[in-house]
Formats: sequence, structure tokens, C-alpha cells
Amino acid sequence: MKVETKVTAVTVYRDRAQVTRSFDKDFSRGKYTLIFDQLPGHIDQDSIQINGSGSLVLNDVKYRKVHHAEVVDTKTKAMTVARDRLQARVHEIEDKNKQVKLERQFIIDISKKLTHTTAKSSVSSQQLNPDKWVKMVAFY
Repeated sequence: MKVETKVTAVTVYRDRAQVTRSFDKDFSRGKYTLIFDQLPGHIDQDSIQINGSGSLVLNDVKYRKVHHAEVVDTKTKAMTVARDRLQARVHEIEDKNKQVKLERQFIIDISKKLTHTTAKSSVSSQQLNPDKWVKMVAFY
């Protein structure tokens, strides 16, 4: 029997969140298997607790992850698509950030060559050719 729960409390910690879900159901005598569906993907299975009231006997609690081939909940599907887009954008920004860092280091290296003089310094005009710098920067 699938159980529809409602979130009744949430406590947020630095490294996790404790979420309390509740449902109300009267059961007649018998044996039942309850299925809690639509839960988050990351659950510490050792933290699962189940409570009840009345003359209830709890035999076992089993945690099992079931992956669906396709997300059926439209809200979850929309959030998954949005998450994937954001992750792709993060990768684009990280790549751009790496590129900018390389360009920055290149400019720092050039400025060191231009401003640092020593007795042994013999920087050729070929190394300091701005046309070559522009072509190199355009390449990256």
C-alpha cells in the first residue's frame, strides 16, 4: 500500500536536514506493507524512524531505492530539467573562469618580462612581439 505523507517538520543542520513526514490511517487487523514513495534521492537509511499508536506491531523496516526509467511527477521532472541546465551553466562558467585565469597568468608573465631587467636579461624582440600575443590570445 502506497502511503501519501505530508511534511510536518524540518530541521536544517550544517551537513543534513531532518524531515518529519506524517500520515493518518486506521488499519483493521492484518499484515500490511507500507510504501513511502517520492522521497529524496539522498537518505541516510540508518536514520529512518517509524512511529505509530495503538496496538501496533512493527515487524520490519526495509529501505530500498527504486529508480524509474522516466520521471513521472511533472514537478520533479521540471526541477530535474532545471537542475541539469544549471549544472551545465556551472560547467560553462568554470571553464570560462579557467580560461580567464590562464589569460591573467599570461599577462602577468609578459609584464614580468617587460618590467624585470637584469644584467643577463636578453629578451629578444621576437618574444615581445604584440602581434604574436594577439594571435595567441585569439587562439585560446
